[in-house]
Amino acid sequence: MWLTNVSIRRPIFLIMFMLALVVLGFQSRSKMPQEYNPKVDIPYVTVVTTYPGAGPSEMETLVTEPIEKAVTSTAGLKNVTSSSQDGMSAVALEFELGTDLEAVTADVRDKVSAIRTTLPKDIDEPRILKLDTASLPVMTIALEGPLSAKEMRILADDLVADRLAKVSGVAAINVNGGDERELSVSVDKERLEAYGIGIDKLVGAIRGANLNVPAGSIKEGPRDISVRTVGEYKDAREIEDTRIYVSASGGKPASVVRIGDIAEVKDTIAESDFITRLNGKPAVVFSIQKQSDANTVEIADGIKKELDALQAELPTGVKPVIATDQSKFVKHALRDVNKSLMEGVLLVVIIVFLFLHTARATFIVAIAIPTSLIATFIPISSFGFTQNQMVLLALSLVVGILVDDSIVVLENIERHLRMRKHPEEAALDGRSEIGLAAITICMVDIVVFLPIAFMGGIVGQFFRQFGVTVATATAFSLLMSFTLTPMLAARWMPSESDKEEADEQLRNRLQHGRGTVKDRIDFFFGKVFGVLDRFLKGLDGKYRGVLEWALHNRFLTIVIGITSLLTVLSMAMPMPAAGQPKAMMIPRIVIASIALLLCAISLGVNPRSKKIAIVFGVIMAFIAIKIYLPFGFGFFPTADQGQFTVSVRTAPGTSLIATDKVTKQVEGLLKQLPEMKSVTHKVKDGLFKSHMETQSGYYITLVGSSSQSVLGGGSSGPQYAVVSVQVVDKTLRKRGLEDIVAWINQRTADIPGAEMISVSISSGMGPSSNIQKEVHGQDMDSILGQSEQVADLMRKVPGAIDVDISYKPGRPERRIVVDRLKAAQFDMTVSQVAMAARMAIDGDDTVKFRDSGTEYPIRVHYDKSRRETASDVDNLIIASKDGAPIYLTDVADIVADNAPTKIDRKNRQRVVYVTANLAQGAEMGNVNQAIEKRLETLPLVAGTSVKTGGWT
Repeated sequence: MWLTNVSIRRPIFLIMFMLALVVLGFQSRSKMPQEYNPKVDIPYVTVVTTYPGAGPSEMETLVTEPIEKAVTSTAGLKNVTSSSQDGMSAVALEFELGTDLEAVTADVRDKVSAIRTTLPKDIDEPRILKLDTASLPVMTIALEGPLSAKEMRILADDLVADRLAKVSGVAAINVNGGDERELSVSVDKERLEAYGIGIDKLVGAIRGANLNVPAGSIKEGPRDISVRTVGEYKDAREIEDTRIYVSASGGKPASVVRIGDIAEVKDTIAESDFITRLNGKPAVVFSIQKQSDANTVEIADGIKKELDALQAELPTGVKPVIATDQSKFVKHALRDVNKSLMEGVLLVVIIVFLFLHTARATFIVAIAIPTSLIATFIPISSFGFTQNQMVLLALSLVVGILVDDSIVVLENIERHLRMRKHPEEAALDGRSEIGLAAITICMVDIVVFLPIAFMGGIVGQFFRQFGVTVATATAFSLLMSFTLTPMLAARWMPSESDKEEADEQLRNRLQHGRGTVKDRIDFFFGKVFGVLDRFLKGLDGKYRGVLEWALHNRFLTIVIGITSLLTVLSMAMPMPAAGQPKAMMIPRIVIASIALLLCAISLGVNPRSKKIAIVFGVIMAFIAIKIYLPFGFGFFPTADQGQFTVSVRTAPGTSLIATDKVTKQVEGLLKQLPEMKSVTHKVKDGLFKSHMETQSGYYITLVGSSSQSVLGGGSSGPQYAVVSVQVVDKTLRKRGLEDIVAWINQRTADIPGAEMISVSISSGMGPSSNIQKEVHGQDMDSILGQSEQVADLMRKVPGAIDVDISYKPGRPERRIVVDRLKAAQFDMTVSQVAMAARMAIDGDDTVKFRDSGTEYPIRVHYDKSRRETASDVDNLIIASKDGAPIYLTDVADIVADNAPTKIDRKNRQRVVYVTANLAQGAEMGNVNQAIEKRLETLPLVAGTSVKTGGWT
């Protein structure tokens, strides 16, 4: 072929071309980001809104429903799910696969902005989050030291977070823990009552006094002078000195009241709804997220360098601690795959040497394979691929294909050399003779793997890089077999006459005792090759015997092949029957019967094979009935990253302090783990360099929230807590992660005060629970009844643990039912009553105080002693009229009741989720199929339906 001819005739040109491929390949590889998984655009956008002090029902009515209504017209929308709980609303939008997430995210942002004026004024700005595998935190850092919690938080916000945010590739930094600064205006109820002032008037006075307002500019000759009113507070004392005018009423003269006389103003810390700890000690925790196209390893290295530089600026004793580092797992995983790839190439070279019997041919293969692999990085880098496990797995797999091309070409060239052709002629004829066959074989390989790149769904996005990489590497291998391999063979492989002459000279030198070390090595390998050839010759003879028998007993051979295939398939449990081995008995018996029938038919076709047919038929029938391989199936394999989470839930209405006591018992168990202790080990920096490194386990505790998934799930409230645990690397511990989780699960079962404690290994992708069922309906009581039945059923399925229902009634609640007629008599609306009650209890923090460029809230609320008990709600002063206070009970009835802690909706209707985690060793697909089987026989409550949710 012309390409081979040009390569042989123009070796310098070909060498330069190959060197260019190698250089560009290495350059492309160095620029490719390193990730564990391929970047996948998962079609979810979440709108998260926080509204401090609002309950689940208010969040649903005031925030969730308006947002749902606004975004339902978004193009490509498939499902809308939402969760409303204390102070937080999360609306998750699922789009059709293939949707342009950037476009729909912008569309959702515009739609939410359009209704912003209809939402409560004092909500935090809604956040629009796009679900991306790159949006998961790449590093968690804790700041610990001898400073107070307030000083630590200020240090974290003003210095550390700002510096880390400047590292290239960092998208966002979330800060938790410590005490946040605020100016507290704690109102004395009795004094407020004495002056006849409502708390709303006090808030209005502070807001009106805390202003910097531009008045314009004056042009005085050549000068332009700006004029502005300066009135913003500089400290707490100025708030105390603010005056409130009280008009004359009820015989009382008009007066001016100083805020400091009716309230205590302090520069203090905010009342926190969360408790954050590192290894049981208070700490400030940073969660670092990267940009979608950034390199995890490079970001982690940049963060570490910045932390080293920051250490000199931090106060004495304060130090940052890296609790979790995703880059370490990425580097270890990619290093293992790279190691396997190199081992594969090395083993291939050794096998080629043993079977081709020539170092020159082996060296040609050893050059062709790495060249093909390195060149593959050029196109896949331009496609936007990253260095991830799927790409490296594809390269490892394709080594077997690459070696085939080289071996086939070299063997045929060797055959032409034995015909006493010149090496160049043998190389050209040997390649050309099988050129069409080689192209056909490579095209078949490409046709097999390339369609993987066009698979649908999220799985298709994961495997796209795998399929394209295999196809690209195969194409480069074909190119090498037409160019580099024949060119090197023409230059390095000796002609038959030269080979015979060299063998004769070797024998003469050895016979006369003049052999060199190289001669003795050649003689040794000649003996080894002789033994190997005799073994292969014997194996070839036996194979010929089997082949002759197969050709004389063709029908029985076909029967053996078909029955073997059917038997093997019957041994592996198919998906519909997973978790139901008994359900497979009928098809197993059918397959066994087919095996016996086919063997019986073969007796009639060829009676001479009677014994073989009978024995084979009986063996296959026995295997089909008695033996099965319970293969598990699921979406994400569980990787031992050394991370797991412990989720804690106490009874609804439990205080933050009580939940924290339960959580501390969990922390006590974690301290007992040997995998948490410091381990010093040697880390290799290269072939000959290494250094000692100390590694410890860490756990980060967050009380007041459950683990938040990227979809906006999870729960918040004082009855929730989550402990995120990072143990030492798997190479430094004796137990696997599943064994550690099982140990924790056994010991958390009987912790007093806990309603549920679940321990799970999570990848952070998708819902926090492995198995999820949705119960839909119109009537809430019917939905709850059906949910209980589904939960009872799931508890009986082997492999399903921690079965739970998302709807949690029972949290005590005081409902303020406004009497509109009474409110109107005091010239008040329902909105004014509600806002006044909220100001008194949760406080109003809409007014801000600025200090050194940073804003801090000024929170106006009742003194804590006046909002500690449920009965205090009845005595709230919400306004004043004619100098007399208006109490909450004057315009509303206070009703004691229980309320849900969380309200879930799907497609704008109520839904209850029944969830479960997986027991040790259980596979999600198998357990889910077993649950589905049982659900088929479950009677449905009228008006309800049960569907599979999550990613199960």
